[in-house]
Amino acid sequence: MNINFVDFALLEKASAAFLAAAIAALGLLTMFDLAGILKNMRSAASGRHQMRRYAKQRFTTLGRALQSALDSLLLKLQAMDWQVHEAQLCSTHSERDPYSLIGSEIKSGNMNRDAFFNEVLTLISHRSRADAAIIMVNAAAGGIGGFQAYYKILSGRIPDSVRIREILRLTATSLMQQPAGLYDCEHDRARLGDIALFGLRYIVTQPFKLAAEEGDGFIALAYSSAAPSHAEITALRQLSVRVEKDLRDTLRIFELSGRVNEASRRDKERNDFLAHVSHDIRSPLNNISAIIHLFLSETAEDGKQHLLKAALGNCAQVTEIVEDLLDFSRHQAGRLEARVEKVSLDQCIDEVVEMHSVSAGLKGLSLTRELSKEGETYVLADRRHLKRVLNNLVSNAIKYTQKGWVKISVDTDGRSAHLRITDSGLGLSKEQLDILFTPFTRFHKGLCEGVGIGLSLSKVLLELNGGTIRVDSQLGRGSRFTAVLPLAVSAANIITSSMPKETAPQRSRTSSTILIVDDDPDSVESLAKNLARDGYQLQRCYSTSQALSCLRAESIDFVLSDINMPGGGGLKIVEALKIARREIPVLLLSGQELSDLTVERLPEWVKLLQKPYEYKEVQKWIEEMASINSHLTVRQALVA
Repeated sequence: MNINFVDFALLEKASAAFLAAAIAALGLLTMFDLAGILKNMRSAASGRHQMRRYAKQRFTTLGRALQSALDSLLLKLQAMDWQVHEAQLCSTHSERDPYSLIGSEIKSGNMNRDAFFNEVLTLISHRSRADAAIIMVNAAAGGIGGFQAYYKILSGRIPDSVRIREILRLTATSLMQQPAGLYDCEHDRARLGDIALFGLRYIVTQPFKLAAEEGDGFIALAYSSAAPSHAEITALRQLSVRVEKDLRDTLRIFELSGRVNEASRRDKERNDFLAHVSHDIRSPLNNISAIIHLFLSETAEDGKQHLLKAALGNCAQVTEIVEDLLDFSRHQAGRLEARVEKVSLDQCIDEVVEMHSVSAGLKGLSLTRELSKEGETYVLADRRHLKRVLNNLVSNAIKYTQKGWVKISVDTDGRSAHLRITDSGLGLSKEQLDILFTPFTRFHKGLCEGVGIGLSLSKVLLELNGGTIRVDSQLGRGSRFTAVLPLAVSAANIITSSMPKETAPQRSRTSSTILIVDDDPDSVESLAKNLARDGYQLQRCYSTSQALSCLRAESIDFVLSDINMPGGGGLKIVEALKIARREIPVLLLSGQELSDLTVERLPEWVKLLQKPYEYKEVQKWIEEMASINSHLTVRQALVA
């Protein structure tokens, strides 16, 4: 907003009236003086020399009187200006400060020192009638290295050029050691004469203090016509106080903003690194698991099958460690979310027991489960999180139990499901219980390996899903972990399938063609051998473009594609199928975590499966999709 200054037309009329009165008074005094001179001339005709001297003295006295009258007029005008300004400021600003809003306007979380002072100059240009402004601040810490100048020409009466800016800088430099105040360039031509050549008459200066390590600075405003009023000088003084405070706050915010941006950048780099590492770990693990599955299906000897199952269990444990690290990283970044749904707790327990039965058997431990007598138990939770918690708790129980047993039990109280994992292991002391859920805390380090985030992450995941966890333990007598989760509806109300009761006969495996797409030949071959063993017809592609060409030329029933490949990968294939309006079932295989937005945009005929996966998950998906689409003509080529 612009400051409404005094009406100078009114002041000019008042000045003219005052000057007329002064001239009239001067005329009367002159007439009386002339009368006295004539009288003296008549009384002393020979005293002409004396008459001239007397006349000179009287006119000198009259000139001084006129100068005094003019000075008095100037003071009266300045007083009138001050009073008018005070009245205007009182009516528009409660703080009587034309720059009273500067604090709220210049504060910004992304403004450095240069931007701050340029913003101050912009505000001055909106609120002051000055013709030019300059801010001088220390260019280096402690005032070493000279001063840095910020300029702004505020009106069209002064030309904006390199020369005028240099003159402003030199003038401001010459006034730096002088006290704050108003300077008249006409009366101080020795220092300020150069700036007067450009039509500037008055300069008002006001210093301000910066932080101790930055030294001081000052603001100077230059005027070409009337001198600044008392209100303007007061406003400039208040502005300097605000600059002192707001500069510190702004630079602090800028510093913190820089730290936040740097932390965000590092967090992104860390997440990208973890994503790439997880992909690099998951893909080889998936290949190993597929090869072991292939050997397992071709081996009839119990001893070899036992060892192969142990190898699969170790692959699963490495996968869990990778998942724990990724989830813990997401939790620290505030991006860990739960997809709550109705989950069969009994089914999750069966899967976890099957996964850990081999490792428990190798240690000679008894791994048992005792499910609720009221029937199958359903809870509201993220299925992946629930399995993660079960895996961590059962794995720790087996890890810290040298002999005896591990037992999983479930009971309900009508509102919650109580999942208990009890063991006869080493147990925990009271001191250990106090820090049990602290990240990267490990006990009995000589006996067991691990990174120490399983329990802390389990607590986070349970709380994220509306659950709790507690532990009861005695040193040397084992431990019992109890996880409580909200109970869902009974099994009778769970819709297990949307398929109609009567469906068309399913297509045989030998008549179904599956396209496998991956830029890793090992992944393609390990998956292809398992599918070929089950009797499926196969097409192999090792790039996105090759897969799109195959879909145009061949009849494909199912697509199994890696999601991360040059050229777009699985998502590119899905997009091409959507454009062609062909709903060929696609299973996307990913070694990285996809965002929720990406998952939500996937059509119903597309499913995401993360590496490493078990081959039976692929089998289950193919059978489900074959059942759903058995009444459709799925063997069609993609239209170009």
